Amino acid sequence: MSTTNELLTAIKTEFKNRLNALKTCEIHPGRFNLQELKRLSAKTPALLVSSLGTVKVNNPGTGEAKPVKQLVVYIVTKTTAQLSAEEACRNLVDAIEHYLESESPRWGVNGTGQPQAIRSDNLYSSEVDKNGVMLWAITWQQHLTLGESLFIEDGTLPSQLYVGDNTGSYEPL
Repeated sequence: MSTTNELLTAIKTEFKNRLNALKTCEIHPGRFNLQELKRLSAKTPALLVSSLGTVKVNNPGTGEAKPVKQLVVYIVTKTTAQLSAEEACRNLVDAIEHYLESESPRWGVNGTGQPQAIRSDNLYSSEVDKNGVMLWAITWQQHLTLGESLFIEDGTLPSQLYVGDNTGSYEPL
């Protein structure tokens, strides 16, 4: 079993370990406004990981639930002596897209599926530009498993297998 909090913490930790030039890598409550952007502009490059919600919840019939989470990583950069804010942001976007697609990370969290529907969006606006930063968002969907399976996986194999039909009767194989 895993939780959304465990998943977000694992994603944050993985990006922090892989992208050691980041000044900020944290879990964020969700979408953010101009005030939040101003707060972050001094601590760039920054990655902000969040869950935007649940797309749907699948029921595998095992007593578990498999919600499909809509996840996001916001990327905030500013111009340095080496790179413009735009170039730095696009470089991070490329690196993260490549990682999500080629590595299919499960983040070390049991019961987590691979990233699906990966999308990147440039969130540039005149308000963002006035703060001297560049802002992108990469979103993806990923399922996780909530609850415990009704089926015990203790290595014990059944001594007899049965086959059922649509009349409700069962016969040994």
